[in-house]
Order: sequence, then structure tokens, then C-alpha cells
Amino acid sequence: MDQMDHSSDVKSALVVGAGSIGAHLARSLTKAGWSVQVIDTSAEAVARFVNQLYPGRYGELPEKLSVSLSSDLDPSRIFDAMVVGTPPDTHLSVLRAYTERVTRIVSVQKPLTTFRMSEIRELEKIEATSNAIFLAGFNHRVSLGALAFWSLIPGLFYQQTVTIEVDWLESWDGIMKAHPWLASPAETYLGYTSRGGGALFEHSHGLDLGLMAADILGLGKLREISSQAKVVTEGEMSYDQESKVTAKYANGSKLISHQDVTTWPAKKSVIISSPDWTATLEAGTPETVSIRSAKGQLQFQASFTKTREEDFDAEVRQFELLLSGKNAESSLSRLSHGLLTAKISSIVASQALGMHQDVYTERDLIDEGLFNEEVF
Repeated sequence: MDQMDHSSDVKSALVVGAGSIGAHLARSLTKAGWSVQVIDTSAEAVARFVNQLYPGRYGELPEKLSVSLSSDLDPSRIFDAMVVGTPPDTHLSVLRAYTERVTRIVSVQKPLTTFRMSEIRELEKIEATSNAIFLAGFNHRVSLGALAFWSLIPGLFYQQTVTIEVDWLESWDGIMKAHPWLASPAETYLGYTSRGGGALFEHSHGLDLGLMAADILGLGKLREISSQAKVVTEGEMSYDQESKVTAKYANGSKLISHQDVTTWPAKKSVIISSPDWTATLEAGTPETVSIRSAKGQLQFQASFTKTREEDFDAEVRQFELLLSGKNAESSLSRLSHGLLTAKISSIVASQALGMHQDVYTERDLIDEGLFNEEVF
């Protein structure tokens, strides 16, 4: 018999991973009225979360937030939602262990998987056999600025050939400062592209936003993917310090995503251009959306409050919309969108990073109906 309280309106969430992502989402969920259980396999991580991480960022733990070792979780407890906030190379083991305990929403944080095709396909199978709605934790898709941007671009670029240029350039020094218990990226997945780190995966928000723009504009199927990368090997670490992905579409449009882990101050933007218009989303603090004419004249501009906390509040707002029965099939957070990012990243890992086993190819995307077969 499950222990979910159906007599109240309090929604329950299981957050797997007592690190930064777990803390951010636990905060956003409890603030929205959820009852949250955070678990981790590491006693050290649990103690750090309770005594340092959460209090240091947000103050006293709220009553609706509990933190424990994974082994102490009641095996009969059922949850409305689950957030998978562990390193990408552990996501599948978490999903295997806990998906059956979740009734409504499963959110897998980015990077969704490593480069391995077998992992991506298993994630798809787990989603297909679950009654829950699966979401990808690419929360920049659903920020206030991004939502405004997505609403504007179809009218500007309807049936036009466009160029989408994305920069997601940010030193990971900021990540390391937020995790003072880590001496270097070598102590986590960040320093290993094969584990889902490096610029290609850790900053996959960039490619994901570009692919989202292409989908919203209805650019159709891909016809070519090319890539470049700068790989750094330091001791045991091997990671792409910089990656550049170019995707061409059947209608002649092009997407270029440039990601790195060295640039400071950070540069995060999506620029869509055609012969008539240029639309820009600056994903900074605040977020800014602007529209310029072909002659460069500013036609529209709006700014939106943006904090690190707001990134995760936006994600929880998607949970609330889905639970209210709104936007379930067309949600921008649906896992299917994020899986295309994972599949293209797998192709790039093969093209530019020398990872040739268990990877996606363009032929695999053809078989899945995602690539234009006419070019072959």
C-alpha cells in the first residue's frame, strides 16, 4: 500500500542527488508547496547538504524538506514526481531503481546521458514503459525570456531560410567555486567528456536552445551535421574545452552552436537572422529579447528578471502546468526534445572527439525519421 497522501493537495517529489542541482530544485519545489525527499548514496553528501550546502544558500531547511541516505528511503513510498540530479553517467541506474515509484512526472537533468547510443535508447525505453510524463532538465528553454522569444519568432521568420547562431560560452570556474569541496574538475564528471562532461555535454544548453528554435520555426529534417572540438588532456582528465556544431536543414537553414568552458565573462545568446529580421535572446542577468530590422534598427526590446534560483523556479512551473492538465503533449520540457540534443551530441563525439563505439550516426537518425535521406 502506498504512502502518498491523497487527502491533501500537497504534492510529493523525490530528488535523487544531494548536490547543487538537488539543492536548487528542492528549494524551488518546497517554495511552490511541494513535500520533498532528497536522497543520496553518500553519507558525506547528505551531511554536507543538511549542514552546509542548503543552509549556506537558502537558510534553514523547510519543514517540507527531508534529506536521507538512499538506503533509508521507505521502500513502499510513492511520489508524484522525481528529479534525477546525479551525474549523467548514473542517470540510468537511478531511473531503473526509482521510476516505478513515480506516478506523474520524471525530470532528468542535463546532460541527459553520456555519448553512448545504448544509454540514449534505454532512456527512451524506460520512458515508453512508464505512465509518468518524462521531462528534460534543459530549464533555459522555459525561462521567461525564452518563452517570450519562442512566441515572437514564428511570426518573424515564417517559411524563411534562417541562420541560428548560439553561443554558450562560460568558464567552469564558476561551477568549481559553487562546489568548494571539489579540488578540480577531475574529481567529478566535468573533466571527462566520456562521462558526460566537457563543453559539448555540460554546456549542452546551447545546442538544445538552437534545436528548440529550429523546431519552433519548423525547419524540417536535418541534412548534414559537422563539428569541431578542442580536446584537452590533463592527467586522467580528457575533455573538450571547446566544441562547435554546425547543422544544416533540408530547407537551406543552418544552426551553429559554439560551446566552451573557458570564456569569462560568460556569453550566452541565441541569434536568429534572415534577410529581413534579426531576433536575439541574451541569456544573461537579466535576460533580454530584441528584434532588429534588416538595417539594424531596434524594433522591440524587453528584459526579464533572471537569477540562478529563477532557472529552477521555471522548471517547477512546468511541473505545475503538467499536473494541472495543461500543455501535456506540447510542453517545451518534454524529454523528446532533449533526446535529439543527446543524439546529435553523440554524433559529434564520434566526429570530433574520437569516440567511435556505441555512438549515433546520421544513418541512425535517418532510421528514426530525424534526418533527410535524400542526401544519401
